[in-house]
Amino acid sequence: MQDRDILQLYQNRDRQALVETHQKYGSYCLALASAILCKKQDAQNTVRDAYLEAWQAIPPTRPGSLKIFLAKITRKLAFSQWLHYDAQQQAVGEMEAVLEELESCIPAETVQQDDRELTATIRSFLNSLTERDRSIFLRRYFFVEESTAIAARYGMKPAAVLRSLARARKRLETVLEQEGYAL
Repeated sequence: MQDRDILQLYQNRDRQALVETHQKYGSYCLALASAILCKKQDAQNTVRDAYLEAWQAIPPTRPGSLKIFLAKITRKLAFSQWLHYDAQQQAVGEMEAVLEELESCIPAETVQQDDRELTATIRSFLNSLTERDRSIFLRRYFFVEESTAIAARYGMKPAAVLRSLARARKRLETVLEQEGYAL
């Protein structure tokens, strides 16, 4: 089923929208939540919560891309769950490594805020990257993918991915300092 048809089901408040969403994007959302969370059951619960949040948001929201809309919701919910783990000192896995990498260029207090200017600055930074560098950056820092998996995806050596990420983080740090987000 096409996204526009699924979105129409949401608009019509037809519960079949949830079934179609799960069929089309269930494994995608589960992979995203699993990359952030350590426990399979927590990832599955997060995906179910993401469907509920999508159900509550559509309408009035009509996302341009259902896949990206679901990814944002799933990631937000999984990250909130991960923070709950962290508060209980249970944090393990790739998410902790990703946050440590970003710590050098993004002040922690700004990450906790809903800052539209920061979001616009980061979006502009991402648009300044080449398509491949942007994809590598997003795979690592949005989708929490391991650098070895990114390397395999792009036919690169893991060291080349790490260099690309280091250069991108340095550029992001410079951009954020220029915009007044000093560490």
